[in-house]
Amino acid sequence: MNEESEKSMIGIVSLLTGILGIVLPILCAFLVYLFAKENSGYYNLLCILLFIGLELVALITGIIGRKSPCGKAGMIIAIVCEVLLALLILLALPVLWLTKRPAPRPVVEQTSTAPAPSRPSP
Repeated sequence: MNEESEKSMIGIVSLLTGILGIVLPILCAFLVYLFAKENSGYYNLLCILLFIGLELVALITGIIGRKSPCGKAGMIIAIVCEVLLALLILLALPVLWLTKRPAPRPVVEQTSTAPAPSRPSP
């Protein structure tokens, strides 16, 4: 195998892992939604980790095989997905942080314990 065909194969791997990095976590999250109704937070975290892992593989193989068109496409897909994920995390964390904060305690006015004044009888 010469170097060009090797870079081309690595480029194809980059493109395939870039596409699988998007499709596979969405499919897994859909299956989790269908079958694991309770406590699906851990499964969703695994889907996110699968997405990050496959997109990092696509980015690394895209950098290695960047001379082939498939390598460039895989690298671009991975970069766009990683940037969008970073923006989503940066925008979602403050919202999650604000919704998880405990609500402020209501101020309760103290009523006096003195008996109410009686009305004079006519």
